[in-house]
Amino acid sequence: MNFFRNPPSALGLLSERDFRRYFVADAMFDLGAELRRVSMGWIALGLTGSPLWVGLITGIPGLTMALFAPLAGVAVDRYDRRNILIGVRLSFAAIAFAIGALVLLDAVSVWHLLAVSLVVGAIHSISLPALRAFITDLVGRRRLMSANALTGASSSAGELAGPLLAGFVIAAFGVGPVFLIASFVFGVCGLMLLRVARRPARSSSREPFLLQISQGIAYVYRTPPLPALLVVTLTQLPSAVIIPLIPVYAREPLGVGAAGYGVMSAALGVGFLAGSLVTVAVGDLPKKGLLLVLTALVWDVSTVGFGFSRLFPLSLGLLFAMGVAGSLHVITLLTLFQTITRDDMQGRVLSIYGVLASSFPLGFVLGGALAEAFGGEVAILLGTLGSTPPVAAAYLMSREMRRR
Repeated sequence: MNFFRNPPSALGLLSERDFRRYFVADAMFDLGAELRRVSMGWIALGLTGSPLWVGLITGIPGLTMALFAPLAGVAVDRYDRRNILIGVRLSFAAIAFAIGALVLLDAVSVWHLLAVSLVVGAIHSISLPALRAFITDLVGRRRLMSANALTGASSSAGELAGPLLAGFVIAAFGVGPVFLIASFVFGVCGLMLLRVARRPARSSSREPFLLQISQGIAYVYRTPPLPALLVVTLTQLPSAVIIPLIPVYAREPLGVGAAGYGVMSAALGVGFLAGSLVTVAVGDLPKKGLLLVLTALVWDVSTVGFGFSRLFPLSLGLLFAMGVAGSLHVITLLTLFQTITRDDMQGRVLSIYGVLASSFPLGFVLGGALAEAFGGEVAILLGTLGSTPPVAAAYLMSREMRRR
């Protein structure tokens, strides 16, 4: 009863027209992204039969994300962030339509998938800092944890629906129609953002791009606990080893096929949604530095359990636990970056975060390569060695991180 009399402050954001429109558009964007990701992974597995290629196709966007992120951060601090986000979504619509047409014409090859993945990474390099800086503009610093929790919930809803929809559409009609659905979703969510009010860029500086990039790096270096948070972000690379192995485990040893792969991916999405909803209900979370350590530990323990599981229900439960931990970890990490960073540095700092966050999809490549060489179980064990221990070390060595 108290919940309904005094709803969490996060829910109050949904009464604001602009945030509500952004909230819905963000959910649709993540739905489209999941449709594309799941479908490309399944095509790669069908064309090559290799977990290494699955890892490359789903993870290689991290390479171009890292290359273009510094320039993207300066652009986000200079130009209209809403227009940047609209352009990103319409670009993804065009890409999804093109690859869907190739699939339907039976003309797609693994090299097409690789090229598309590289382009997707380049576009994502500007999407991430623009999106997070735009949220700061939209709601202010005081409500960032609530806004991140709500957008995390909307994203998780898209990530939940995406694998389920993709799995069943692939099983019933093939993979081509999935890309056409993704193209439509991307286009609609881009048009929805046209109705959100413009938010001016925080910096009108016209200094050279390279100078502004160096200013952003210097700002991070002298502003604790940002260096420690970047170490935490980098551990996403080894923690991502598990992701390209999900379709591999769906086929063998679990033997549940495309529909089962969709359910497994959805279990991870349900966990992310649950973690986001917990944060929505709480409104804010204390001891954020310690929470980063605990959520990393839960992710790694669940990952190891998944690697050795041969029972489908148990695997689903472990994926759910990973999703809960992953959601809390990302929301907390992003909120710390956004609340600590000065307004005129948001784009550049978040682009540096994006460079290291791009290590998560690069971890797909690592996971595929390790699984190809040593098998899934060994790959997962090696991945966990580079995850929780560095997070714990960053926490212990940063007084400012322990204080947050």
